[in-house]
Amino acid sequence: MAKITDFGLSDLTLQQKIYLNGKGSLAFLDPRCIYDRDTERDEKSDIFSLGVVLWEISSRRKPCGGLLYDNDIITYRLDGKRDASVSETPEEYITLYSECWDDDAERRPSCEQIFDQLTIIAQKITTTKHHSTVKLTNMYQQIVLEHSLSDKLSNIYQEECLKGSAQKQIADQIKCWLTLNESSQHSPITRLRDHIDCGQCLWLIGLFYACGITVEMDINQAIYCYQLSAKKDNAFAQYNLGICYENGIGVRKDKQKALEWYQKAAEQGNASAQCNLGLCYANGTGVEKYSNSS
Repeated sequence: MAKITDFGLSDLTLQQKIYLNGKGSLAFLDPRCIYDRDTERDEKSDIFSLGVVLWEISSRRKPCGGLLYDNDIITYRLDGKRDASVSETPEEYITLYSECWDDDAERRPSCEQIFDQLTIIAQKITTTKHHSTVKLTNMYQQIVLEHSLSDKLSNIYQEECLKGSAQKQIADQIKCWLTLNESSQHSPITRLRDHIDCGQCLWLIGLFYACGITVEMDINQAIYCYQLSAKKDNAFAQYNLGICYENGIGVRKDKQKALEWYQKAAEQGNASAQCNLGLCYANGTGVEKYSNSS
């Protein structure tokens, strides 16, 4: 239930009162009462005022462009001006308060119609928010699901490394696990690509290309993904790059770069990189041979 009152007369803080012959605040007053001072306020006049209130609620601004003085507001209304809607206001809400301002008073909605429309708008907003929440929840669950794949594959890789398995054996174990467990309609590498900003996922994509896991082997693409992942401080990608540079796999052999990548991965606790780094110092690979360093 809405009750229209004399906002101008109740505002004791304004030095300049904006009312006309006791009919109320000009900014909220039905223009009919401004055009003809003998026109009495009625229910339709109150509907116009309610429309202004509805606009205030959505805009959080003062009506009539914030004008305070009688003559300015009268000119504003006599020119047929109405306050503009603000962005992100529901279209149905804009239509509702605009109908309240109709120049033809008989076409303005009744209080009951306004109440019904506000109820419908509120229900629609609530439903939309619910759907948005559900959508975000589903997206979050999907992200968790996708990273569970990445985490599982990473765990398989690490477990096989601890066993001393060669890269081909590790790739075979990953292929076997995917065959037995992967049921998604999207291929594993497609799911990994959905997280292209993730260092772990980039490293795994590189591994897939390096070993031909569910894709055709492409060492150049593997190197590219390793490099992107290594820049995100993924230790496995840094170690793999060290291997590639040390042995000239997909890149020109460069012992110095191999050492640098082993160093980066070793500093993050990668055991394989630490072992290879020690061998580099022991054998003088990419660094002056110095037995005490190993």
